[in-house]
Amino acid sequence: MSIWAVIVAAGKGERFGSYKPLVKIGDKYMLEYSVETISKNSKIEGIVVVCLSNYIQTVRELLKKYDLVKYVVPGGKLRQDSVRKGLLKVPESVEFILVHDAARPFVSADIIERSIDAAIQNGSCVVCVGVNDTVKRVEDGFIKETLDRDSIFLAQTPQIFRRKELLEAFENAASKRLIFTDESSLMEFYGIRPFVVLGDKSNIKVTYPNDLELVKNFINSNVDFKNLSERVYEDEKIRRMQNYFIGIGEDIHPFDKERPLYLGGVLIPFEKGLKGHSDADVLLHALIDALLGAAGLDDIGTLFPDTDPKYHGISSLTLLQKVSTLVYARGFKIQNIDMIVFAEKPKISPFKHEIISVISNALNIDKIKVNLKGKTSEGLGFLGREEGILAKAVVLLKKEEN
Repeated sequence: MSIWAVIVAAGKGERFGSYKPLVKIGDKYMLEYSVETISKNSKIEGIVVVCLSNYIQTVRELLKKYDLVKYVVPGGKLRQDSVRKGLLKVPESVEFILVHDAARPFVSADIIERSIDAAIQNGSCVVCVGVNDTVKRVEDGFIKETLDRDSIFLAQTPQIFRRKELLEAFENAASKRLIFTDESSLMEFYGIRPFVVLGDKSNIKVTYPNDLELVKNFINSNVDFKNLSERVYEDEKIRRMQNYFIGIGEDIHPFDKERPLYLGGVLIPFEKGLKGHSDADVLLHALIDALLGAAGLDDIGTLFPDTDPKYHGISSLTLLQKVSTLVYARGFKIQNIDMIVFAEKPKISPFKHEIISVISNALNIDKIKVNLKGKTSEGLGFLGREEGILAKAVVLLKKEEN
């Protein structure tokens, strides 16, 4: 499996104020960091560096100690022109091209290795990182909508594609006079869905002078760059895990022949209902307590006491919606709900999908996040004597930041 790298260092650095690749960071020039890291990967067979034409000789002299650097070529006016010029220097027999920005000097050996493995397995790879802040779409100066940040990622480099497909995509863009800001956008337009590998925030892109101060601080703080990406990845994983909260709810009600039976907000055709102050929906009461527990709030009996006449006969769906408002207001999102109804009769399975639909609609979540099971007690005890119904619920919440 033949792989070459194209390292792009052809930007004029107008936002930075000077030619970034030849800025000194610690004991090396910025360009050297990524060249050195990529050179050490055993799967890379050659490197093409694309730089500004007036720095060709300087860059060639700087990089002559790296045997894997086969060509140093002048770039074009646009990024895609520069990448294409580097790509044309790669032998036709090469299958994959790894494109990386010289302005990301601290790409780790781990990211390079994982990206290559993913590209070989999936045909392409783009390194991305998630976002921590709440994401808004703005039109005319006003917020139009809030996007689900769990599905939003920021593209970094390296980006790896098959050489033939990447070259064809460049030719297609040139013929239509289209401009793309990175290779993944180009390939998406060409009809290829790139595979994503999680990167890390140490793979910073130096764009403004303040960014350079940040990376110099990394150098001065004696950061171990060999293990930095692994530590950042693990820290991020732990931080995200700490944002998850589990709640457990349980409720039990005796049967009452004079009342209708409600389970999960659905009226169940049965000869007896459940005894209670509200509509006695034992399943929703268990779910409500699970939600309240995960969110760190008081239990259902404290919030809606059976001594308060305003809750007499109230629909438990109304209580569920009140609780969901409290939960969402505290910055939580519902990730998953799992519930069990224990009863000899009635059987839950005929009403399972309707109950799931009602609950998901009440909570404004996808039905795939709600699960329900029915169990019997095998004729044992209170339930086995058909004296009532027991329900349990487990909820997983994710704490949203900001």
